[in-house]
Amino acid sequence: MPAVLGLDIGGANLKAATSTGQAFTLPFPLWKQPDKLTGGIIELLLRLPHQGKVAVTMTGELCDCFPNKAAGVRHILAAVEDALRERPVFVWRNDGKWASIKHAIDDPQPVAAANWLASATYAGRYLTTCPGWFFDLGSTTLDMIPMLDGKPVPKGKTDLERLGAGELAYLGASRTPVTSLVQYLEIEGEAVTVAAEFFASLDDVMILSKHIVDDSKDRNTADGQPRTKEHARQRLARMVCADADELGDENIESMCEQIMDAFRKKLGSSLRIAHARRNDQLQDMRGGIIMAGSGEGFLAEELAEFVDQGAHTSPVISMAGRVGAELSTALAAYSVAILLSERQSR
Repeated sequence: MPAVLGLDIGGANLKAATSTGQAFTLPFPLWKQPDKLTGGIIELLLRLPHQGKVAVTMTGELCDCFPNKAAGVRHILAAVEDALRERPVFVWRNDGKWASIKHAIDDPQPVAAANWLASATYAGRYLTTCPGWFFDLGSTTLDMIPMLDGKPVPKGKTDLERLGAGELAYLGASRTPVTSLVQYLEIEGEAVTVAAEFFASLDDVMILSKHIVDDSKDRNTADGQPRTKEHARQRLARMVCADADELGDENIESMCEQIMDAFRKKLGSSLRIAHARRNDQLQDMRGGIIMAGSGEGFLAEELAEFVDQGAHTSPVISMAGRVGAELSTALAAYSVAILLSERQSR
């Protein structure tokens, strides 16, 4: 049986994975270049060539280049259809069902931002003996999905409902704006209010803190300049209306430490809020934890404390440990590929 290709079309990244375990992530700022989406998808296809069926999920429909979600879904599906030509395509919905491109275009709302359900549905097979949680920290958002009997049991389906239920937080390990994490920073003993501008993101802090490597070819940054240490220093300095030479290395290093501390505190708070809210509906959600995403390392740090405080017991399952870091980062694409492959084999 030919491998299934899974595509996850996001607002900042295009992700592809095959049911046989290959994966590739392409930085792609969809909101800046929606007219180039077909070309971006074709590049993914060149990286992971195959001739089988294609499973598609998305979050990019929320980009502000589209007038509404329905228009975003239709634009993305048109690009998928154009890139794939006559190949069979199945679109994942937020009710766990599949649709053809035609039916998804006719009824676009259930297709919008449904990738979290695919990831949780696939990951649930690793946690069938107890209730628990699926936590997925990506570049932009944090999914916090309660699990029972190996299946997701969310209160919300749409992003709006999930935000209200505490099952989604716009907190990511890369694209989160610095101004959303801190209101002031201590510079040489003085509390300095940060500029309420998108001058820098957590990605800049990650580069300077050596959590990730820089990439001079990638300009998916706040100022459109390369993702390098030199430019990251300048972007961070602008957060306090200065430049890197004016601040000096010690102050910039201190800023990074303060921002990372604020990120970790906000991450821990989000996890605890989700846990507290869900315990109001489901008794005893203590149990296992599945963690995934490009920010899985930060989840591991916070969840270790969470477990130590008695909020959860074992097991704590790393999707990176089970399927590898690349597939954990592209988990939604891999999940729709696996789920469709299993469906067609039945």
